[in-house]
Amino acid sequence: MPAFEAEEFSLPQTERAFWGSPARRDDRIKTKVMSTDGFSINHNTVDLRYLEQLVDSEQTAALAGMMKYYMTKVTGPATVKRLAEMLERQMRQGGLEAFMDGYAWCGMAQPRVQEIYAMLNRSRRHL
Repeated sequence: MPAFEAEEFSLPQTERAFWGSPARRDDRIKTKVMSTDGFSINHNTVDLRYLEQLVDSEQTAALAGMMKYYMTKVTGPATVKRLAEMLERQMRQGGLEAFMDGYAWCGMAQPRVQEIYAMLNRSRRHL
């Protein structure tokens, strides 16, 4: 049997960048929650299937609110890690109300930071 040599495993050194571009005040961002399978935001679907820790559509609604918050508040490039940390910090400081648009959302449950990372990773708003 021939001997094979392979390089030792290491994580990639590059960070995938997301670009924020705040919507104008007259632009309306529409969201639609599809149970625990995912959500759509302005007709772009974020597929969350096979995230076994998502047990309720209320967690998916909270993730949709976070994505909407990111789309309206963040400008310029940001890495997945930076965005996830920013969203988690905002959730800790202001609760889930921090991601609402001035009206009360009913039925939101707090997702874990792992689901925030998965949502950003599966989003198509990247370079």
